[in-house]
Amino acid sequence: MSRDQKLIDGLTKHAAVVPTVYVNGQPITGPQAITTLQARMNTGNAVAPAKAAHEQAVEADLDERAQTKAFVTGLRQALLLVFAGQPQILADLGIAPRKAPAPRSTAEKQAAVTRAVLTAQMRRAPAPAMGRGPDSLLRLTETAVDRLRSARHPCLPPRCGTRRGGWPGDPHPCRSTGWAS
Repeated sequence: MSRDQKLIDGLTKHAAVVPTVYVNGQPITGPQAITTLQARMNTGNAVAPAKAAHEQAVEADLDERAQTKAFVTGLRQALLLVFAGQPQILADLGIAPRKAPAPRSTAEKQAAVTRAVLTAQMRRAPAPAMGRGPDSLLRLTETAVDRLRSARHPCLPPRCGTRRGGWPGDPHPCRSTGWAS
């Protein structure tokens, strides 16, 4: 917009020497150019306040919707219950009637029963013991930690009896692979 203002100032200052110019095939005089540039400046200056007003209106709308969301949801549910058997009234209110569930096939029913039986069995199964047996929870946790150690850095392999890992006599993993310790 400052470029437009400079153009207006220059055309006003040198109005006596500015000739008629042709823009897009039409002759334009100095005063016509100034009028067009001024209209462009006016609409540009109106953008910032309009944008601020628009942003305030949008924010106010979002706040109002957030505050009344529970009310509107409850109202829709209540009206759906009251007029459940009258789809014309629901359509007038802009509420779609509830759909009846689609019939399930025999295979879907069998899969649901199998899933329910397996879930019940898993819930009834005893929890792993905290001892050091092959199925104990403590042993499973130690194995997971060992895997994390070996994946994170070659200096932290699974426990194997040496201070830095690896077998006795093996070169240090960091020096052989180029990792910095």
